[in-house]
Amino acid sequence: MSSRPADRPSDVRSNLRERLRAETRPAHDALDRSLDLIERPLTRGEYTRLLARFYGFHQVTEPALESALDPSATSGRSKLPSLQHDLRACGITDPELGMLALIDRLPPLTSLPAALGALYVVEGSTLGGRLIGRHVKANPAMPDDSCRYFNVYGEQTGERWRATCDTLEAASDPHTDDEAIETANAIFARLHGWLMKDFRLGA
Repeated sequence: MSSRPADRPSDVRSNLRERLRAETRPAHDALDRSLDLIERPLTRGEYTRLLARFYGFHQVTEPALESALDPSATSGRSKLPSLQHDLRACGITDPELGMLALIDRLPPLTSLPAALGALYVVEGSTLGGRLIGRHVKANPAMPDDSCRYFNVYGEQTGERWRATCDTLEAASDPHTDDEAIETANAIFARLHGWLMKDFRLGA
């Protein structure tokens, strides 16, 4: 964990959201470039595999965030029901859902700063998700009604994101914000490898 810079006064509140945005941008941009979900249309198989990997990610992160954060930060924000619906629309059965792989090698999310970093990654993804969702819906290869995950909050997306930003700022602490940023970057890096495994197989 990075130490707090000696010249940063302890009573100055850092802008955690802005630091997260700026200091995770390279990792975030690298993931977006690799997935290439806007410029390159997905096959049905690729889309199903992508949803399955997101399912394995949220299966692990959601319980951890619920344990580490105030209920107001996580209530009504589960992505799992939408992912289950989309996967079923793609032909995945309930027994198969129970056998999907879970992400491993994530950083511990037991501390508040680490959980805040994870929250930024998870909730920030809903912003770009709406654009991705529009492309998926326009793709004739996709099954009907198989895109709830990428538009999980619908018209409430902006409002939900502002609430997340409020949570980040309320909990921001110059002594621990570096841990939140390091955790967010570690999650982006691990998620990158997790999502790309077996993704573009051409079927």
